[in-house]
Amino acid sequence: MADIDLHGMDTKELLIITLKILFDRGLVTLKKYSQILHQTAPSYFFRGKKKLQLIAGLALFFIIITAVVLLNMSWAPEKKIDPIFEASPLLTPRKPVPGPRILCVIGTYPKNFRTKLPHVIATWTGRCDSVVFITPKPKWKGELMYVWDIISGDMRYNLMEVAGSDDRNGLYEHLKDALIKILEQYEDTFDFIFKCDDDTYVIMENLKHRLAQFDPDEKMMMGAMFFDQNTKYLSGGAGTAISRAGVKAIVNEGLMSASKPCKLPVRNYKQLFDQVDDDIQLGECAKILNFKILSSEDDGHMTFFPFPLETHIISSRTDGWWKQHTLECRETPMDNCPSTYPVTFHYISPIEMYKLEYLLYSARLHNKQEIL
Repeated sequence: MADIDLHGMDTKELLIITLKILFDRGLVTLKKYSQILHQTAPSYFFRGKKKLQLIAGLALFFIIITAVVLLNMSWAPEKKIDPIFEASPLLTPRKPVPGPRILCVIGTYPKNFRTKLPHVIATWTGRCDSVVFITPKPKWKGELMYVWDIISGDMRYNLMEVAGSDDRNGLYEHLKDALIKILEQYEDTFDFIFKCDDDTYVIMENLKHRLAQFDPDEKMMMGAMFFDQNTKYLSGGAGTAISRAGVKAIVNEGLMSASKPCKLPVRNYKQLFDQVDDDIQLGECAKILNFKILSSEDDGHMTFFPFPLETHIISSRTDGWWKQHTLECRETPMDNCPSTYPVTFHYISPIEMYKLEYLLYSARLHNKQEIL
């Protein structure tokens, strides 16, 4: 066998080469022992087609097993840190900012473990008091280990598997299961939870300032407010703040009680809504449980940005659906709608998260008062 240069190979490549060598040697061994069997076994045992069937069956068995292993190894993502994450320092202070205790609950998917989670971890989530990533069960366990490797050493972070399908139709199932588990594991360790997506960026100082005005023992939720399909609800993408009492009410009254009013139908679009979006379902649940539902407005200006930032700050780029369904800035001109104290931005790419980190926490202005 020719020499193989192992220098620079990663673990996956070494394992694949090893399996290939074992496969090649296995075929040689199989041929050798089939000859021995032919010589020592009774002649009737290998008559006609039986001999060929036995050899072919054994060979096929080894080929299938080896192929399955090789394919799994080839398709499984390499256990490497994402290049953007590896090249970027942890810009976030590794301690929470002062204010109410906030448990950040971030919805994600296994396909985003390597492309989005490292950057959410490296930027704004370090300012949360605790962080839980909720995800449907991944098909490959190695993906879980990848995330655990990144968050190891910081006890504030957790990865939670939740029930529901690995697509948009499972979002409300994810949320319901997550709230039940969060109440079991984190009860009385938070004042508010903040549920958002893995492409959301949060200015934690501004969020805590807003939430400090409210009582965590009152059933309430706050976010970018919409009205659609006869339901007033808060944008899931821009994020929703829910009080401690609110979480308890959803779980104990809405999901675990005998009537279970918040176990709303989500499988058949025609049963309740045209869509199964978790934010609409949560809005219906909040209405059933008599929540106080608050918009993100602060003195008439929106603080939660559910659509790309440019659609909220450039009048000609305003999103038509948002303009039609938002319940915010109804008495404020659209070009003056954004607050100077924003809280969240949705549809933020990993690169943009680092840009925001720099602009918010590093960049400074000379003669700021004179300019303003």
